[in-house]
Order: sequence, then C-alpha cells, then structure tokens
Amino acid sequence: MHGRVEIEPDTWFFTFPVGRDVRVSECEQFCSKIAAFQVASKKPAEDWIRGIPIRRVGKPERLMDWAGRLQSRLPRRPTGQPWS
Repeated sequence: MHGRVEIEPDTWFFTFPVGRDVRVSECEQFCSKIAAFQVASKKPAEDWIRGIPIRRVGKPERLMDWAGRLQSRLPRRPTGQPWS
C-alpha cells in the first residue's frame, strides 16, 4: 500500500502520493487500522477522532469522494448526541 497514516494530536491525516487515485480497498484497510487503534487506545470515539481532514495532495475530487466513503464506515456517536 502506497498511502500512509500520520497520527497527529487529536486528528487523523491521510496522505497519498500526488496524482494517484485512492482505491476502495485502501479505504477499507485504513478503516481496519483505525478500528484497531481505537480498541488499543481504549478511548471512546469522540476522544480520538475530530473529523477526518484529508491533506490536499493529488486529485482533490477523488480524495474528497474517498473521505466520504471512509467517514461512512467509521464508528459514530448515537444519533442526537453532538460531538464534543
């Protein structure tokens, strides 16, 4: 996998080489890594994810499409409970 995950304070950044489209299979692999990190850190979702910024490298329209797919697969707070 050519992409990499960078963990920065309170936020996840996903960085990919310029000009390369991101495949759905990579989205699923990152989701698995994030889920594993959440379990290992024993923190509730609101403590480890504050949105998912995508670094603007490569093709913005593809990255934003991928970001939407990724966010739809991540754990969320129950409906009606706002993020802190």
